[in-house]
Amino acid sequence: MNLQADCIVCGRRAIHLRPTEEPVCARPECRFVASEKGKIPHTAYAQFFAERSRHIREHDRQEEVRAGILRIAQEKEDAENRACRQERIGNMPGYGAARYPLVAVPHNGRRLINLPERRKREFRDKLNRLISSLMASPDALYTGKSEPNPPPDGARLLGGICTLCAGACCLNGGTHAYVRELTLLRVMRADPSLRPRHILDLYLSHLGRKTYEEACVYQGEKGCVLPAELRSNTCPDYFCPPLKQFRLEFHEDEKPEGAFVVVRAREHWPFPAGVENGIAGAFLLTASGAQKLG
Repeated sequence: MNLQADCIVCGRRAIHLRPTEEPVCARPECRFVASEKGKIPHTAYAQFFAERSRHIREHDRQEEVRAGILRIAQEKEDAENRACRQERIGNMPGYGAARYPLVAVPHNGRRLINLPERRKREFRDKLNRLISSLMASPDALYTGKSEPNPPPDGARLLGGICTLCAGACCLNGGTHAYVRELTLLRVMRADPSLRPRHILDLYLSHLGRKTYEEACVYQGEKGCVLPAELRSNTCPDYFCPPLKQFRLEFHEDEKPEGAFVVVRAREHWPFPAGVENGIAGAFLLTASGAQKLG
């Protein structure tokens, strides 16, 4: 039968199979520590066990403290978001929470600068490597679904919310723009006449003059400057947690007609204690567009 006890390494709850078996949880680091018993002298193992166990437990303690801080910060932000909604549209008839749910998003606050030549070269070199890898073994790639998902319900509203965010998630595109071999394979299948040099020239031709500082090389002031058919599957498929939650609203009988969007000041959250992430703006998103409130 399965027995429950605390893991001898980290102290968390563990399941072990036999009464004679020392309880070790499923974490790889704990199992590694336990597996070294008998492989090294007893005295050396005792010291090794004590040090690794102390390190793992201290890490867990710090993570618990951090999780508590982040939970308090998130609760504070949630309360601020609700208060902001109540203040702006709480007394306006026809804008109830079911029809205009609250969505809080991060914000891209980086400077718009000229795209540095250094970053152009980095992107070109990475693209060259991808093309070479693809041409070396195109049949070795996964050849299942390679087309972006069709637009979900509420795609117009989702796009409107993303616009207010100004692409905080796109900032991580850096000098790779999320382009992978599978992306290039899809492009080549769409136009079999394209040769490697054509693909390289095609992507380089769409680099804009302006981009956000250290962001995706295709991230311009008005959004992505790369045509949709050339973008990585990551771009249309990714939804940040607030948008994932908003999409769930479309499974209800009464689908949203818009959204009340709170834009926080920082690019991503959660943040360490003491990092300010105030409200940068509030918008009412309707079928006719986004209206800034206050």
